[in-house]
Amino acid sequence: MNNQLDLFGNAPESKKPAKRSRNAARNSDAGELLRRIKAIEGRFDRVEHVLRQLYELLTVKQAIKDWYTTKEVASILEKKEYTVREWCRLERVNATKARCGRGAEQSWLISHDELTRYQNEGLLPPPERY
Repeated sequence: MNNQLDLFGNAPESKKPAKRSRNAARNSDAGELLRRIKAIEGRFDRVEHVLRQLYELLTVKQAIKDWYTTKEVASILEKKEYTVREWCRLERVNATKARCGRGAEQSWLISHDELTRYQNEGLLPPPERY
């Protein structure tokens, strides 16, 4: 048994620690490989999500109309109908009241052009009140 120490007080390396360092290198390589695989899986998930959205757009679940009700706009935008009605009431989207409605209440109608504008640009700024 050789108990010599080097200049820094460390024992000389034997063959067994070298095997451990090779195993450690393999483990770190395996860890790096797993990280890369997870990153690729994340990218595939995003690509799959975009492809699913494109498929839904291309299969046209709903026919393009000139005017939409608040319920139809809510389903297209995946919002609550109440939210869309509030946008209309607060003039955050350009909407008109339907000429015929339920009793004294008239429902809001939103044009296809306004729906497209909202999807591209977002809500209008709140109007200035005096």
